[in-house]
Amino acid sequence: MNIILESELKITQLRKIGKNPYKFLSMNVIPNGSFVSIGYINDHVIKKQMSVNAADDEQLTAYIESLPNSKFRDHLISFQNSPKYQNALAGKGKQAPFNISGDTHIIKLGRFIVNWRDNQAFAKFYGDRGEAEQRVRANHGFGYADEDYPEDDWRRKYGGVGVNRRLKRNTGNQYIPLSDGNAPGFYVYGGENEDIKKIEREQRKDRLAIRQIANPKSSPDPIWLFVDADGHIEYLDNKLMSWLTYAYKRPVAAKEVEVINQEEQEFLNDLKNIKNWGRPEKTMLLDNILYFVGTTVDSAKNKQAFCWLNDDRILELYPYLSNEDKLEEIIDKCIDRSKMEVADVNEDM
Repeated sequence: MNIILESELKITQLRKIGKNPYKFLSMNVIPNGSFVSIGYINDHVIKKQMSVNAADDEQLTAYIESLPNSKFRDHLISFQNSPKYQNALAGKGKQAPFNISGDTHIIKLGRFIVNWRDNQAFAKFYGDRGEAEQRVRANHGFGYADEDYPEDDWRRKYGGVGVNRRLKRNTGNQYIPLSDGNAPGFYVYGGENEDIKKIEREQRKDRLAIRQIANPKSSPDPIWLFVDADGHIEYLDNKLMSWLTYAYKRPVAAKEVEVINQEEQEFLNDLKNIKNWGRPEKTMLLDNILYFVGTTVDSAKNKQAFCWLNDDRILELYPYLSNEDKLEEIIDKCIDRSKMEVADVNEDM
């Protein structure tokens, strides 16, 4: 695939970095704290079972009536008219399967801006945040012997009464940093208790991941596509697909409102004031990454934009995206948006 990338960056023109991101990252420096835009693709966002109620049915009817004639519109009508949907609507059930007949796919292309960190900077990020949390806990009465606190003390809800928060075992993702090439930011996902040197990379493709800090400014407007059995690609309405993603989830019982005393509330307020407290970690499997766009800096502080395009691997995993001209148009559009987004946020650095 020969994609032409016309740069709109305020720095130098994008360069394509080839097929090996590990080699590239071992020879080039993405500054810690700079922003990288990652195009992410998957085809499993829409749930197979959807809860049905009268309000959502009314909204679905309105969406169907607003859509132009298309194969996807026909599938929505079939879903709404299906026996299980109608039974659930009549109160004879709670859910209906969102079945689309034939070899068809719903694709979501998202763009995520991450705050890039290499391995050492990642450790410092968590170290600084952890030390700040310890100070806050100490200031709010944590750190004495366990028997000094009553059983119903509010502090027990927050990882125990010690200055160091007690972590639950086997929680969170397990990682092994990639040692060969010393490529920062890349990990083997789920690799607990394994020796990375004994693992062949080709056997672990599905578990290679980028682990970075998510940025709250990440783009909220993904691209949704419907691919039919003939490989025809149809753009889908973003608002409709966002609604389908969330509207038909099984209702969650409302939690009882918990009364928080002033002392506990002050503790929570101080936690929120810790730098980067609300910044979550994001793990993105390499097989789902369509591209990433960012900026490197050399020893003379010269900036140069780059793009790694994973289109060969994507076509290998998603062979139904065989309409190459349409796919090229879509990728070009996504990268174009990412270039402008990254330029804007990195300009202020």
